[in-house]
Amino acid sequence: MVRKVMSFLWGDLTTAEYKKFGILALVYMMIIGCYALIDSLKYTLFLKMVGKVYLPYAKIVSLCLIFPMILVYSKLVDMYSKEKLFYFFSAFYIAVFLLFNFLLSLPNIGISNTDASPLRILGWAFFVIVESYTSFVISLFLSIVVSSTSMDSAKKGFALVAAGAQLGAFLGPSVVAYASYFGMLNLLKMACGTIFVSAGLIKLFMNVCEPDIDTKHEAETQKKAGILEGLKLLLSQPYVFVIFLTTALYSIVGTVIDYQLKYTADGVFHNPEKLLEFFGFYGQCTNIVSFAFALLGTSYLLRRLGLKFCLVIFPVLTMFILSFILVDQSFWAIFWGALVFRALSYGFNNPNREMLYIPTSKAVKFKAKSWIDVFGIRLSKATGSGFNAFFVSANLLLVGGSAAAMVITLMWIPLSVWLANKNKQLIKENKIIE
Repeated sequence: MVRKVMSFLWGDLTTAEYKKFGILALVYMMIIGCYALIDSLKYTLFLKMVGKVYLPYAKIVSLCLIFPMILVYSKLVDMYSKEKLFYFFSAFYIAVFLLFNFLLSLPNIGISNTDASPLRILGWAFFVIVESYTSFVISLFLSIVVSSTSMDSAKKGFALVAAGAQLGAFLGPSVVAYASYFGMLNLLKMACGTIFVSAGLIKLFMNVCEPDIDTKHEAETQKKAGILEGLKLLLSQPYVFVIFLTTALYSIVGTVIDYQLKYTADGVFHNPEKLLEFFGFYGQCTNIVSFAFALLGTSYLLRRLGLKFCLVIFPVLTMFILSFILVDQSFWAIFWGALVFRALSYGFNNPNREMLYIPTSKAVKFKAKSWIDVFGIRLSKATGSGFNAFFVSANLLLVGGSAAAMVITLMWIPLSVWLANKNKQLIKENKIIE
């Protein structure tokens, strides 16, 4: 019975594939669980140490620091194996987070100091470090997955890996929801523990699982490309550039909605632990919905209605969400609007967006995609943060921010139609973008 259910959900996986994708699902669960935990800490510490009005500027600062970091990262990817880089980054972030744990415990500069000020460098530094973790560790892990999996195997097993991510996205906020019991510093120690376990699981994966494709040849291909090849592909190929544009527009809208929720939540929950618990509750609700939709709805809609419908319906639904927030500006209206948008993003839009990379070369998948996922998304979030910084009051943020996001969404819809049509043409003609 169990085997039939698993076969229905993920196809006829072999025993070796179950072992392989099972380990990768556990790694992804740990990575996303850690991200969900430290992301809530990041916002809580920044709001209470620096102040909510400076949150848009933190996104811009993060963007400025990400650009040189992605150049270094691209060079390291060309020089060393991805698993070695994963061990290095894991050790680096464990050491850095333990240092932050010590600094945050100090009475004058730590969390016991309740005076918010833009001069509190510790709040800015922790924000940027967490942003870099999400940019590079997740990207590095997905590179390991892609570089060791054939297309046929990926079609069957990637759903299992994605399910692991959604489980981690639920467990992380579930722990955060008990912030008052554990304490914020202990939560940061737990994050270090999950990073350590994820590195151990990658080591297990490399020892017991055989890659489906020639990773040596793939590494040589990447090395020849150079650190700026991805950016060149992004700017020279219309299909790849439109993927970037739709990703950027989606991220800008998401940044506006996310800031609306955090801005209003900070005014409702004055105690840091209570605010952190709310973020945990919000994460739980979001990921329950996204997990259920990814498991039960995404595949069905793709098979029944096609990729074009799925790509276009999301921005259309986003228009309804923004209209709802614009009309009813209460805290819970913003909460439900943000929840539905985020859940559909994780469980529905992201898998559809990844499918757009199928008719592309390895250089696009590895190099151009990393620029889109790391730098491009940070750039669009910084742009969204610019909108947020412009709307200085709660009323302006809810009215002007929602209206601006609706205009952006109107630009997003026709680009999604073009992408879907171009993707269908490439698949039909058996062509790739390279």
